[in-house]
This record gives sequence, C-alpha cells and structure tokens, in this order.
Amino acid sequence: MCTRRSRNSPHDSNRQGPSTCKLFSFFSIFLLFFFIFCFSTTVVVMVIAIVTADRCIVEAKNRNDERRVWEGSPSFPSPFLHRLLGFYRG
Repeated sequence: MCTRRSRNSPHDSNRQGPSTCKLFSFFSIFLLFFFIFCFSTTVVVMVIAIVTADRCIVEAKNRNDERRVWEGSPSFPSPFLHRLLGFYRG
C-alpha cells in the first residue's frame, strides 16, 4: 500500500508520500492495540461476572438451605412457595 515510486514516474499526482505511510502504519498499530485492549477487557469482565455470579448462587443456595431447615420443610423448593401454599391450604 505504501509503495514508493521513482521520481521520474508519470503518476506523481497519485504518489503516496512518507507522511501517508506513517499515518497509515500508526493507525493500524493503534487499531491493533485497541482491539487487543478491548478483547482483554472483555475477557476480564466476563471472568469477574462469572465468579461473582457463582458466589452469589452459592450464597443464595446456602441461605435457602438454612431457611428450609429453619422452617422445617425440606421438600419445598423455597420458603416463599411453602408459605404461599400453606396460606392457600388453610
């Protein structure tokens, strides 16, 4: 893309000078680093989100297990459902 032509070339008006070549190479390097930065940031954010969600699920499961033991109803999946069905039964 950045080929230099001889000084006696008849197509001097279409010639790309060194400033265009430097600008193009700088832009391509900038894009490369930008995409690497975006990809690495996305991966880090996804890992943090997965670890946080896993911890929240484990904590919620532990809380549900404690509530089931407290209410004495291990057969129902959640204390809210147990209360709701208990209310409708009578």
